Amino acid sequence: MRKSSFAIFIVLVTLLGGCGDAVSGPSWSRSTGGRPTLTGDWLGEMPVSADRAAVLFVHLEAPPVIDGLNLTGSASYCIGGEAGEFEVWGNANRDGQVDDLRFVPQEDQPLWLLYYVSSRWTGDTLTLSGSYSYDPSRQHIARSDEPEPALALALQRGERATFEQRCAGANR
Repeated sequence: MRKSSFAIFIVLVTLLGGCGDAVSGPSWSRSTGGRPTLTGDWLGEMPVSADRAAVLFVHLEAPPVIDGLNLTGSASYCIGGEAGEFEVWGNANRDGQVDDLRFVPQEDQPLWLLYYVSSRWTGDTLTLSGSYSYDPSRQHIARSDEPEPALALALQRGERATFEQRCAGANR
């Protein structure tokens, strides 16, 4: 009887251990022992032209997995006096690396679009790479002869209030 009880115990531990992410969220979303997480607030700045830079604030969450997505959130940007919002979603692997992070504009004609974004997360730095489109005219005319500029942006831990201060300072 002891061998069968031990076998059942081992099976239960194995099953519950495999379901850990589903029950408590992925390991990159929990701060255990002071370890940083992929979720939370991120802030950075990216030059979009020789004389202009966009300030980007990203908030990431790890909701229950829906349709294979385990990472959602929102993003805000400002460029001079212009501002916009994105809905953010993607799927991070067990190590917190994201191959395709989508920034979906929340306005009809956004000033700034992000494409094919991947990320590399190392504690307190979230590096985004991919390509982007900056269109101050809001004409959104696709020109096949012009390559999309490369996106390379290192975000650091940040707060919404800092983002708002930086945007207010850029409007002066």
